[in-house]
Amino acid sequence: MRKNKLKIIINLLFIMGVCLISFPIIKNTITLVKIQKTKIITKEELPVVKPNERIVLPTIESYLTASSEKIGTAIGELNIPSQKIKIPIFAGLNNQQMLFGVGAMYPERNVLKDNLVLFGHHLSMTELLLGNIQNLQVDDKITVTYLTNKMHYRVIKKKIVNETNLSVLESTNIPQLTLITCDKPELTDKRIVVTAELIDQEEQETLKNTKDNVIPNKKILQRSIVKYSLLPIFIIFTALGIGSYVIWRYV
Repeated sequence: MRKNKLKIIINLLFIMGVCLISFPIIKNTITLVKIQKTKIITKEELPVVKPNERIVLPTIESYLTASSEKIGTAIGELNIPSQKIKIPIFAGLNNQQMLFGVGAMYPERNVLKDNLVLFGHHLSMTELLLGNIQNLQVDDKITVTYLTNKMHYRVIKKKIVNETNLSVLESTNIPQLTLITCDKPELTDKRIVVTAELIDQEEQETLKNTKDNVIPNKKILQRSIVKYSLLPIFIIFTALGIGSYVIWRYV
């Protein structure tokens, strides 16, 4: 009887330990589900720009509380075909909005004459948001739809800088795109900075009031769900079953 109680206690401790280890998988699953279900609306007018927020690492709670109403509308779209990145651009830096896209740090700048600075997260799921810009190469093409303008850029430089290096944010006298994200998906003082030059610009047709302009890549989301949720969950349940059997059989 005493031996059975000991087995139960060991089993419970084992299960609790596995659950703690599984926390990142739970976070990833919630993140993917929320991204898939949240609708992003794009408008052609610049909204009232609020002061930039201090950006913090996303949490499960931040995704659980996110909603289309809280996110508001986007003002454009960032499209990087080589890295399968297609995400909305929001005006300014806002923690809720940056769960789903990138923020334009200085939305009041003239993007046809100045430095367009876009900042985004680097999650543990590199396929989402700006995680994949670390793989960008010189001459890779980037398309940015921004309000009524559509710009085509060419990557000319990629580097890692300290977060205190503010020179990459400065205004320029030529049109330029600057993408910024953390160098790894955790608290870090380093930033990946990609610089691209404008090679072509066109004025797109006026958008109809509002439209669902940014649709998540379903194939990428499906692969991510398998890679970061279903497969890990299967491995965890298998480990739980084998571990519990071994404890009950041999302890």
